[in-house]
Amino acid sequence: IDITGAKKLYLVVTDAGDGTAWDHADWIAPTLFNGKDSIKLNSLKWVSATAGWQIPRVDTSVSGGKLNVNNIVYANGIGTHANSVIEYNLPQGYTRFKTNAGLDNAGIIQNTGASVQLAIFTQNPAGAVPPDSTQIIIPLNTIGITTTATVTDIWTGKIIGEFKGEFSPNIVRHACGFYKISKK
Repeated sequence: IDITGAKKLYLVVTDAGDGTAWDHADWIAPTLFNGKDSIKLNSLKWVSATAGWQIPRVDTSVSGGKLNVNNIVYANGIGTHANSVIEYNLPQGYTRFKTNAGLDNAGIIQNTGASVQLAIFTQNPAGAVPPDSTQIIIPLNTIGITTTATVTDIWTGKIIGEFKGEFSPNIVRHACGFYKISKK
């Protein structure tokens, strides 16, 4: 794939939506290219690496055995387990990335339906971290109040104040507000 200008590389393995039982995956011969020069990705130190079971491993499967995909043993690669994200800082000047990937035979031989989805990103696949809080704007006319309203926090019982036109509390991430809004 073309990675021209990219500063990061993320190798992602998901459970394909059916659970992570025996989802052993291998990235085989991951290599960065710059013209005729190349560097093995797994010769670089990753920034972070997570796996749904054990830890990602360089040049061995996640279970500690040989990298084995489709009954072929490989010496160069990364073994991991769904769900997994491995993040690398890319050295400057590299424009192409090439790898093979697949289910490791250690998962396949269990005959439990191992399945994975493999993806490569040059931007954080999780996206930006959401803000700690968000302002929620409630136009009072949408709830039938065209005059001043009194707002009470239902959980604490405290009157927050009087508002005209809109009420716009800041709601902390992973939280909610519960208010009584009444005409004055």
